Amino acid sequence: MCLTILWVGFLLLLCFVVGHKKGMSLVETQTRVFTLFAFSAWFKLLSVRSEERSFFKSGSIFRNKYLVCGLALGVLLHAAVLYLPPLNSIFHTVPLPAQTLGILLLLSSSILWLDEIYKLLARKGIIHH
Repeated sequence: MCLTILWVGFLLLLCFVVGHKKGMSLVETQTRVFTLFAFSAWFKLLSVRSEERSFFKSGSIFRNKYLVCGLALGVLLHAAVLYLPPLNSIFHTVPLPAQTLGILLLLSSSILWLDEIYKLLARKGIIHH
């Protein structure tokens, strides 16, 4: 868990620094960081369904309707905050292009992969919970 927190913190800081260095507006940089944080939380949610079993072997996420509904609601609300102009002004966000969302999804998915590696090492007895 501590490693995940540190990794997410590193990713968020990296996202902010890269945005600043590329000369993006503060609002766009903050929107990217906000989105990366949300995506990371969603991947962590998928990862923690089991402390020991791999996400890919823990069965379909569609069996847990509350998880699916909660995740879908989170995605819809985040999209609304990004793409509805009245919410842009309230939350100080800007719409992000699909390419940016793809990059942020790829970066945030590293949370899932990090947890998968940790679970694998724990199952093999190399590390302990």
